[in-house]
Amino acid sequence: MSDLVLIEEGDAGDRAPLTDDPVCERCGAPFKPSKKTQRYCVPACQKKASRHSARGSRGIENKRRNREHYERAAWLSYDVLRSSSDAQRQMLLAILEAASSTDAPLRNILFDPTLLGADRHSPIGKLYPDTRCPDTPNIAKMVYAFCREEWGVSTREAILDHGKPARRRFTEEVTPNDPPEHPQQVALRDTRPDAASTAPPGAYDWRKLARAMGDPGWRRYFGQEELDGFL
Repeated sequence: MSDLVLIEEGDAGDRAPLTDDPVCERCGAPFKPSKKTQRYCVPACQKKASRHSARGSRGIENKRRNREHYERAAWLSYDVLRSSSDAQRQMLLAILEAASSTDAPLRNILFDPTLLGADRHSPIGKLYPDTRCPDTPNIAKMVYAFCREEWGVSTREAILDHGKPARRRFTEEVTPNDPPEHPQQVALRDTRPDAASTAPPGAYDWRKLARAMGDPGWRRYFGQEELDGFL
């Protein structure tokens, strides 16, 4: 009498077949093929295998997204911190307005628990030389502190309504200690800058914000000499 074989869940290579039937390459279960070339027991297994093969390794994709996530957070922090007090306010309001509208990756940055919970000495979400400055907050902490100071609410309360983007307008007409306006009260204003315009010396430069916020066409806002200065 042969010994019993214990079969556990796992890949096809981890299972010991009890019959001469082929084994499904996806789930490892024995099956009776309807044709010689059949490799999967059911269409669902074939579909899962095809989807995994077409997508490739999710680890590489996740690493790329994670890198882009924190690089964008670092550039936002870098540009805001190097602006004047008035310009910082304008940039933070623009960030809030974009996050309250359609910029989901920006919302992910502002809600990132790693950034919000990071110690001031932590280099995460910062560029050099800010990584060595303990008094330099990351962008998620900056926006959270700004919302608390301006309206007494958290970032999430400022830009979401019942868990969804509230599409609120954050402009200079909103005075400190007043809540942000809601789209039911006033229509969203198109804040996209004119590509041909330039910022006067010392004024708030929206072009830097376009670069920091990942605008894919930010280079068209600068002249060649200015672009060379970024290198």
